[in-house]
Amino acid sequence: MSKYLVRLSTKTISNEWWGQQWCQNISRYADYMNRLERGRTYIRKGAVQEIEIDGGHIKANVIGTRPLPYSVDIHIRPADEDLINKSIDKIKDIEQLKNGTVPDNCRDFFSVEKGLFPSAKEIDFTCSCPDNAALCKHIIAVLYSIGSILDQEPLLLFQLRGIDVEKYLDKRLVSITNEILVDIHNHKDEDRVIDDSLISSLFGIEIETEIKDGCEVDQKVNTDIKSDDVRIIELRPKPKKKERSIPKVKPKKNPIEGYVIRQYDKDGKFLREYKTFEEVEHATDIGAFNIKRAITGIKMTAGGYQWRKETENSSIGDIEPIQRVYTREARPVASYNDAGLLVAQYSSIKDAERNTGVSSKSIRDAAKGVQKHAGGFVWRYL
Repeated sequence: MSKYLVRLSTKTISNEWWGQQWCQNISRYADYMNRLERGRTYIRKGAVQEIEIDGGHIKANVIGTRPLPYSVDIHIRPADEDLINKSIDKIKDIEQLKNGTVPDNCRDFFSVEKGLFPSAKEIDFTCSCPDNAALCKHIIAVLYSIGSILDQEPLLLFQLRGIDVEKYLDKRLVSITNEILVDIHNHKDEDRVIDDSLISSLFGIEIETEIKDGCEVDQKVNTDIKSDDVRIIELRPKPKKKERSIPKVKPKKNPIEGYVIRQYDKDGKFLREYKTFEEVEHATDIGAFNIKRAITGIKMTAGGYQWRKETENSSIGDIEPIQRVYTREARPVASYNDAGLLVAQYSSIKDAERNTGVSSKSIRDAAKGVQKHAGGFVWRYL
């Protein structure tokens, strides 16, 4: 009989392929799919107490809503004799499991479709809870715990299906294989050497040594193995690989290769030359966006200056000054009442707007005859 206690410090129930396949197989037994998530919650919260496994018989207590834990009893029938014989024929390659991989010819052992995982007809389970579901959340939590155990002891699957692996493999090789599979991907090749301290923890034996001619010599081996010891199965998040960050090359701001930006005053006199828009912004505090609009002709000036983008080798000289646009003088207007009598005169439409509060657009439209009144008056240009 083997005893286990599963403790998760991550939401992941299984990190390895064979354990994940077992967990995937659990959904084949469920009559109510909502029990699956509730069972996963139970195992993550540590509700599953000590698990006892004796061949294909699994017993465990699960803490529920009542004061006393519920008793879960699971029986897995031995695998078909033909399947056992095929498995034994392939078990010679079990050595490769030490490298954290499943050999291609052993992969079927851990597959859902045709592997050693029991079908719904090959597994029976009971629970002392009052749930009317055949597969309650307490049973599911225990089954998921088996998936976590398989992560570290994949050979347990053979035991559950009635295959005596130890009959064909050295007992210590089985234990070492299971231990090396624990977090195998986090060890370097040179770290996969088991020292005396690890052997002691693996087999429950004590090794005493004596120094003889400068060498350590094994003197005494205690081979008493306690079968009642409870093995703690702990799953922690896998460390994330640190990706080497590639430094980003900051591009130059607004490069204009082969060209320069030249600044002129409103009269067209050359003032200064710049290589980039960034340089212009730093020197003048004028935004590059407005300078580009002045260069393309959308605006006449930017910041009160004219701007040109010209080739580097072009000669520097003055440009045409800005042509000032002169507007016509403002025309005076007058307001009249409906009887045609003069009410007031104003020097301009703007002047009338300031004094009457009537919008200049309405006054202009009335003066042009577009509308009859503006602000209750008739308007005419003088």
